[in-house]
Amino acid sequence: MNVLKWLGNKGPLADIILEQLGPVDRWTRYVEPFAGSLAVLQRARMAGYGGDVVIAERHPMIRAFLGGMAEDPESIA
Repeated sequence: MNVLKWLGNKGPLADIILEQLGPVDRWTRYVEPFAGSLAVLQRARMAGYGGDVVIAERHPMIRAFLGGMAEDPESIA
């Protein structure tokens, strides 16, 4: 489930992207250069990835939303 709908959303391609990145149990860090709705990270978490994550996002409103989710997820719910 995407918490944020966004133009260019990778959601429809998330499974294909994960397949190209290889098994999540072999990852040491996940870097998301265009956060958007975090569709690929969400799928990676569902596939069992529990390691380090680096999220980058240029759009200030998305950064603020994701920062709020990280600091106080209950306030977003």
